[in-house]
Amino acid sequence: MFRGTVKLRARIKGEGVQFDACEFSTNIRGVDTITVESQEGREIIATVSFAEIATEADGKSVANTITSVALDRLSFRYNIAIDDAEITDSHFNERSSSAGSRPLVGTDAPLPARGPITAIVGVPPERIRIELERKDAPGQLYYSLFRSAKQANGPVEEFMHLYNLLLMLFEDKQSEVDAFLLSQDPTIPQTRDPRPHVNRMETLYTRLRNEFGYHRPGVNLSHTKMEMAERVGDLSALVQKAIER
Repeated sequence: MFRGTVKLRARIKGEGVQFDACEFSTNIRGVDTITVESQEGREIIATVSFAEIATEADGKSVANTITSVALDRLSFRYNIAIDDAEITDSHFNERSSSAGSRPLVGTDAPLPARGPITAIVGVPPERIRIELERKDAPGQLYYSLFRSAKQANGPVEEFMHLYNLLLMLFEDKQSEVDAFLLSQDPTIPQTRDPRPHVNRMETLYTRLRNEFGYHRPGVNLSHTKMEMAERVGDLSALVQKAIER
């Protein structure tokens, strides 16, 4: 058996969230302490310490899993884009050995330029701890899919990922998606479905999704993409509400 520590880093893009070091607990056997922090709002640092673990590889695998779940929760709760974590440092030693730790990785290199953070939200560490330890987080099975959507390379890709998540939540029925969207915001613009013999209204979000996903005569895709970029933030907030139900 080994004891040791794994340190991971996940970059934040776009809006950031800033909080001091916060320790939270888990029921995973052998884990001693877990700490996360985001001092500057540009990255999240996680440190997972093990009282005992079968192998060094197991330690890194468990640390990755714990961190990924925590990042999913933070991405969902604060509606921010967080990259996958990478291990920046790890060291383990056999519990029966007194020779000290054996460094395995050491890559605390400076972050490459990622552009300015447009906003940094300061959050009390206690609030972070409560969020990460919640056992009854509503919709948590979809948190990883939400973070995946937020990781998109641009607003159009993010828009389509988010809308697809809505379809998953509402059994692939656009009518039910629209009903939910209007229940949350009755002021969402609606237009008539342009297909012949289809007597149905669709919300702006459904119209944009269909304009991009299907051929519709007279549609200017450049305008569609511009509208998607303008509306993706609002759609993201609506998807959060859908997941929480």
